[in-house]
Amino acid sequence: MGGALVMKLVLIYSLVLNSMSIFYCSSMQLNHPRLEGNEMDRLALLAIKAQIQHDPNRVTSSWNETLHFCLWHGVTCSRRHRRSTILTGEIPPSLGNLSSLERFDATQNNFEGSIPSSLCQLKKLTVFYFGINRLSSIIPSCIYNLSSIVEFKVSQNQFQGSLPSNLSNAFPNLQFFSVAENQFIGAIPWSISNATNLVWFQCSSNKLTGQVPNLQNLHNLMIFSVYDNNLGSGKHGDLSFVLELINAKQLTLLDFGRNNFGGTLPKSISNLSTNLQLFMVDENQLHGSIPTGLGNFVNLQVLAMERNSFTGNIPTNIGKVSGLGELFLNNNQLSRSIPSSLGNLTLLTLLVLDENNLEGSIIPSGLWNYRYLLGLDLSRNNLNGTIPTQVFGLSSVSRYLRLDRNYFTGSLPMEIGNLKNLGILDISNNLLSGQLPSSLGSCESLEELYLQGNFFLGPIPSSMKELRGIRDLDLSRNNLSGDIPQFLENLNLEYLNLSFNQFWGAVPTSGVFKNASATTVAGNAKLCGGMASLRPPNETDDLFSLRVHSFGTGYVLSLLLLGKKRKETNLSTLGNSVLQVSYATLLKATEGFSSANLIGVGAFGSVYKGILADDRVVVAVKVLNMLHRGVAKSFMAKYEAFRNIRHRNLVKILTTCSNIDFGGNDFKALVY
Repeated sequence: MGGALVMKLVLIYSLVLNSMSIFYCSSMQLNHPRLEGNEMDRLALLAIKAQIQHDPNRVTSSWNETLHFCLWHGVTCSRRHRRSTILTGEIPPSLGNLSSLERFDATQNNFEGSIPSSLCQLKKLTVFYFGINRLSSIIPSCIYNLSSIVEFKVSQNQFQGSLPSNLSNAFPNLQFFSVAENQFIGAIPWSISNATNLVWFQCSSNKLTGQVPNLQNLHNLMIFSVYDNNLGSGKHGDLSFVLELINAKQLTLLDFGRNNFGGTLPKSISNLSTNLQLFMVDENQLHGSIPTGLGNFVNLQVLAMERNSFTGNIPTNIGKVSGLGELFLNNNQLSRSIPSSLGNLTLLTLLVLDENNLEGSIIPSGLWNYRYLLGLDLSRNNLNGTIPTQVFGLSSVSRYLRLDRNYFTGSLPMEIGNLKNLGILDISNNLLSGQLPSSLGSCESLEELYLQGNFFLGPIPSSMKELRGIRDLDLSRNNLSGDIPQFLENLNLEYLNLSFNQFWGAVPTSGVFKNASATTVAGNAKLCGGMASLRPPNETDDLFSLRVHSFGTGYVLSLLLLGKKRKETNLSTLGNSVLQVSYATLLKATEGFSSANLIGVGAFGSVYKGILADDRVVVAVKVLNMLHRGVAKSFMAKYEAFRNIRHRNLVKILTTCSNIDFGGNDFKALVY
């Protein structure tokens, strides 16, 4: 037979028509010079070559009569039969003639159309890979008769139809099954309950419905992902399959996020495999408390529980998962303070706790141990006090630092300049004050900076001219003053909001200032010049008469629609009662007078949409510009005059707020 010839192949196709790019690297061991083979295989391979219309790298140049086909690039022959067992290339029907084909890997190409039914003739096929293509239609049912298949992966295509109900019977040796990112409908086959060899099951990002089958016999399961479907009923009992996975001692990934699962996470979840590395239950209808047993998952790297309705506190036991890299608990109803045990998670790269009811100081001192942190989001909570300077010492943070919509006080420290790699900084809608530190200019990687809705004063630091990568800059609703710096013209800004400050002088006319849709300078009474399109229109309506035609019929309609859609209390149910509101109440109702809630701007003030927390009443809040002459003097007199007026073109005034804001300034507002 001669000596063995060992050959390593690297095959790269680059085809124009199919935009196909295949990378395949393998070892081929052949007996040479005597090479036997099947003529049918040779002809089938030549038929595949004929499908290739452009081969600039001449990869198939060896596919000719001068060499045995077992020596052709991209073909590996087994030692026993010396017939083709591995092939990468196009998918013509003639492939069905390769009767001894055992492994077909067409992953990551641009194949289009459907899978030819001729592949159903490949009775010896054990590996069926067609992932990451553009294949569509329904997979031929006869494919599911290939009982030798061990690995079946068709993810990231556009396949349709339902999965076969007899999956485990069709593929009795099945170990890997991935149909993720397609358009499959129907239920997960109940027959997978008997697929005892199954190691990998992934059907995420489809349109599957119903319940998850019984999984208690899948002892070998390591990967189970049904993410992004319509599974579950939203009721108790949806998660019975989770407890059945206790028998899967090697379970590494469990992902059933973005579905319709309801109920609570059982305490016995702590009995799942300690090998679990990724546990993701986000975007469901889960409620109740977070089980303390999660601290048993000592190998966990990602914990995603966001966008549910979890209540109670963050379990201190999570601090035991010392290898945790990403923690997502945002958009729940968690309360109390952030536990000090989170300081033990020194390998965290992402910590996202926004949109909860967390309170107290920003976070325990252990935060300063986060040397690998890339993103921190604590926004939309009830956190208060000063922001510790150590937060701005987290030089590793490069993606985002979001502390907006809390109740932080004090000034920004010079240490903020340590965030040289930070891309997004949002500390808007807090109670921060003082001057902007010159060290902001050291944050040279900033692309988005949001400081609006605070009490900052003084000029814009000249050092901010160093923020050459900045795209979005919002400094609105502060007490900043001085000239608008000329250097803002030279920055590559796509959005600039300087409204409602105390700037004076001429408005620049170059750069972003030429784009009225990207720049706002309203509410600065001492500004002059600039592009005509930036000048706010004269406000001619009476201070308290909010006419429907000028205020916007759309907003009135939106109030009605909001009341209908969200089942919030309608304004008419209040009768003639007078609401009692404080500055703090309106601050919360408008999410800190957020720009997202801003619905109107004029010389006399700004109008915000708000929702009063106690009764879920939708209101409009007009915050008066106290710098405008005559506003304070006529405030109560005109309120009394207009409160009881009834006219079809007037929106009723419900009450007023005359108070002192958290910065010690006079605050007056009308509530409609």
